[in-house]
This record gives sequence, structure tokens and C-alpha cells, in this order.
Amino acid sequence: MTGDWTKRSNPTQEVSIVLFDEKKHHNAYKALNVQWISDLFTVEESDEKVLNHPEKITENGGYIFMAEYEGKAVGTCSLVKATDPRYDFEVAKFAVDNSIRGKGIGKMLMDACIEKAHERNGKRIFLETNHLLKAAIHLYERFGFIRIPLQHAGHERTDILMEKTIA
Repeated sequence: MTGDWTKRSNPTQEVSIVLFDEKKHHNAYKALNVQWISDLFTVEESDEKVLNHPEKITENGGYIFMAEYEGKAVGTCSLVKATDPRYDFEVAKFAVDNSIRGKGIGKMLMDACIEKAHERNGKRIFLETNHLLKAAIHLYERFGFIRIPLQHAGHERTDILMEKTIA
């Protein structure tokens, strides 16, 4: 599945994956991420920096995908240009509204990230997570992410590091 990620949809579920639009999605991007983080953890200063200025992701060669359902932003996932030379991108700020989980939106968002990384000639991507996020870890493993030793973490909540080689 390749192509322009200006819009991708699943007609049976009326879910569209679109590229982040600052004017349209800024508030939803922040709210979705604050929702999942504060359910189990504390929103950290490093989160606030990204959530208040998501345009920095796109300005630095990354992408933010938004899932829209019935005209409302209900999910998001970022593909951030990696600063670690071992990787091309990091999958980050991955959230789906609690009230709409179970419709395959997380899978659609991850598909968008991996496809875009592949289109941009990415070879290795990584993500940070926490052992409490069992459903997310299961999704990552289904996409071929494997656990690797955690050497450093971008957040206090991070206790698992995963990577994927893109074919």
C-alpha cells in the first residue's frame, strides 16, 4: 500500500487517516495525548514541549497522522525524524480516544507510519513504551517490533524499547 498520505480511509468504519493540519488538529493532538498519558502516568515537561509545538515534528522532517471518525479527530501517531544515528525515525505520541478503541484505528495509524517511513527510505524505526500498555505492546509486536535493551529513555515512564527493521 503506497501513495500520498493526504488521505487514507477505511470505508467500512468511516475512519480516515490524514496528515496533521495545525489549524484543524492542534487541540485534538494535545488532548488525545494528554488523555492517554494521564490515565496511567504524569504528563512530563518533554511531553508538553512536543504537545504545545507539534509543528516542530514536521519542520524537522517528521510526520503526524490523525485519525478522523465522523468528522472528529479520534487518534494520532507521529513519525519523528530520529536523532539517534542507528535509526531513521521514532514512532511517538500514539493515541486513540478511549471512547472509540477497538475499531482498528491504532492499526491504521501504525500502517501510515510504517508506510511513510518506507517511502522515505527508512530502514530502522524505534519506539518507547511501558509494560503497563499491554494492548499497545501487542500491536507493536504484530507489526514486527522487537524488544531491545533499554539504554536511555526519553520519558520517565519508558521501561521498554522496541525497534523494527523495514524491508
